[in-house]
Amino acid sequence: MDRLDAEYRAGVKPFPTMSYKVTIEYPDKPKNNTEMHYYFRQFDCVMLMPQKEGKSEEMRVITNFKSGKATTLTTDKKDAKQVW
Repeated sequence: MDRLDAEYRAGVKPFPTMSYKVTIEYPDKPKNNTEMHYYFRQFDCVMLMPQKEGKSEEMRVITNFKSGKATTLTTDKKDAKQVW
């Protein structure tokens, strides 16, 4: 599987520079509504879930599609930062 994945990634072409926003809305529970912002450049993508009003949690996922690696950065309620 890893060999096949590496072969696939070798053929990955760079992304154009672009961004977009995804909004998820829950009609029955609007406090659960959320947004995700995506930013692409070359082989990298950053997904950002911004803080909700009155909350301090935030999450970012940085993915490199050429290397097949991702890093997750989170900030919790106590403003402690973690890298995964």
